[in-house]
Amino acid sequence: MGKDWSVDAVNTRLKAAKTGVTVVQRGNVLNLRATLPLKPGLTGKPKQQYISLGYRGNVPGLQRAEAEAKVISGLLVTGEFDWNRYLKNVKTDSQIWIEKFREDYFRKHGESDRTKFNYENNFNFAFKKIGDNLTCDELIKVAVSFPANSSRRARTVASLKALAEFAKIECNISPYKGNYGNRKTKERHIPSDEEIEEKRHLFIDSQWLTVYELMAVYGLRNHEVFFCEVEDIEKFTLKISEGKTGPRRVYPLNIDWITKWEIFKHFKIPSPARNYRESGNKINRAFKNRSVGFVPYALRHAYAIRAHNKYRISVAIASAWLGHSPSTHLNIYQRWISRNEHEEAFESLVLNK
Repeated sequence: MGKDWSVDAVNTRLKAAKTGVTVVQRGNVLNLRATLPLKPGLTGKPKQQYISLGYRGNVPGLQRAEAEAKVISGLLVTGEFDWNRYLKNVKTDSQIWIEKFREDYFRKHGESDRTKFNYENNFNFAFKKIGDNLTCDELIKVAVSFPANSSRRARTVASLKALAEFAKIECNISPYKGNYGNRKTKERHIPSDEEIEEKRHLFIDSQWLTVYELMAVYGLRNHEVFFCEVEDIEKFTLKISEGKTGPRRVYPLNIDWITKWEIFKHFKIPSPARNYRESGNKINRAFKNRSVGFVPYALRHAYAIRAHNKYRISVAIASAWLGHSPSTHLNIYQRWISRNEHEEAFESLVLNK
């Protein structure tokens, strides 16, 4: 009777032979796991590590993996194991944990353009800077490599903290976040409704006219413009099919612009780029090339402020229209909302208006 060529069967034979080496299948690629000396350049006691063989999880691959496991077992016994034989295929501790974290992330959130964008934007940019060893010192080293009190530093600390918790590494990395926060950012220019109307002429007769109008009237994120369609032309509602926070229905503020600008008569959106970031950057360049005087995202901020200060829409409703949580909404816009309310209270009580 022939041998059973499965991972479990191979490991049963390796255990019976007391090799101290096991076969692990990651995806469709076979790895060996054993207590091995640290790689060249590192000091410390031997520990459990992986060797990526590059063999596929089929019968020939399992046959070669079993044979290689026995070879490694013999080399370990005689003290002749040499990493240089395997180094090109070796995955570092950090690479292994990052891969596990990534797999867990997409298993929980699904794999789509939106989740890929979120993973790249929130995690991968920081993970790329982690060295071979996933230690607290290494995570802190990566965190402080970004400017202090910056958005990048704050996001890096959040992503590294998530990885540390996932890998069960004790690391108090939060103090390195710094003082960055929406209330501490530089005052940005938010255009008035009059300025938004005035700057529209810069986009006339260009492919970006509809983009400018939709961002102004519906408060869309840059990349969301490329994934919207008219849902109800009589109620002027649009549907966002995908984006950073998923599908949603969006409502216009103010409606007068829709009829005045005749948006739906020339409704035409440029083709998106390869991903959300590049799509958003295309709009940024269009604004910069025309010297608009404010960034595209300022139209979204103007929409949010208009929702409260002009139309008195509740936080719960406005945040849903904008596609984020009420807490995020208040954190971003509270200073503008409060300013208007203070001014109105003063005018009402002191100036009798």
